[in-house]
Amino acid sequence: MLIEIRQEGHDSANTERLPKNEGARAVIVRDGEILLLYLQKQDRYVLPGGGVKKDEEPLEALQREVREETGYEVENAEKTLLLKEYFPDSIWSHHMFKAHLANAPQGRQQLTPEERSLGVEVVFLPLEEALRRLSEETDDVFTANIHRRELIGILHSI
Repeated sequence: MLIEIRQEGHDSANTERLPKNEGARAVIVRDGEILLLYLQKQDRYVLPGGGVKKDEEPLEALQREVREETGYEVENAEKTLLLKEYFPDSIWSHHMFKAHLANAPQGRQQLTPEERSLGVEVVFLPLEEALRRLSEETDDVFTANIHRRELIGILHSI
């Protein structure tokens, strides 16, 4: 399934000139709770995942990113959605996967300096609470966009 979101200020005529980026994100539900990353400094919740590197498949990126951000290995990942976001300065294609945890964390988080500075914390929230938090209004437009992206990914993956 493909869902496209066009942000305010996006000019459809200039799409070809915009930088194109890819990301992969995991929707992982365990015992009625969803795994999220909480970015303390920004009061923001995100699904584990991140950018797809050159010559890397989205599934490989998903596995790498979840391992680095959480210490968990994922298995049985199934792609559920391609979410394309059009911004005035770029286009993002987010590959959303429903996945399962293979085990208890095998190692420590391997966070980037930026992720450490944001206070990234692994949290498991009851599904209803996660949906409520992602649906709450915020004055920060960037956080609102991310929460909407994550909410769409979850709703199309569970």
